[in-house]
Amino acid sequence: MIETRGVEIAAVAYRTGGPLREAATAAARAAAEGRKIAGVVAATFSDPLRFPSLAVSIAGELGLPKHVPAFDIQMACSAYPYAVYAASKLASDLGGEVLVVDGDSHSPLVDPSDPDGPAEGLFTREFYGTCYKALREDGILINQHESPFYAA
Repeated sequence: MIETRGVEIAAVAYRTGGPLREAATAAARAAAEGRKIAGVVAATFSDPLRFPSLAVSIAGELGLPKHVPAFDIQMACSAYPYAVYAASKLASDLGGEVLVVDGDSHSPLVDPSDPDGPAEGLFTREFYGTCYKALREDGILINQHESPFYAA
């Protein structure tokens, strides 16, 4: 578990492939298993559906009561830290756990299978193998580029 300024990341789940809502809901279901969820905040900018919001859709799929707050924060790359911040305040106010879902999909206009130029080395199995070897047991790798699951 990671704790920082009142925020605890107690479960991490991910899924790749398929439509965004299916992948985000599957990951949310895994992360929420056995937990009493008091709210849902989704950080996304590529959800093709605007209504209902991704968070509302996930709350419904999880069978959460209709009074449970659920909303999206759509701010491109900065959505996730704002979602964590909003969730921490919401959790404090509600006295419960708030699920943060960070989900985006590649644009059909982008071809992530063809990296070239200076970043080409960041798309290799060797690069991720080196990163894995450098991590401690409780380490985490954070990157800022296309999905490593699709581009590696």
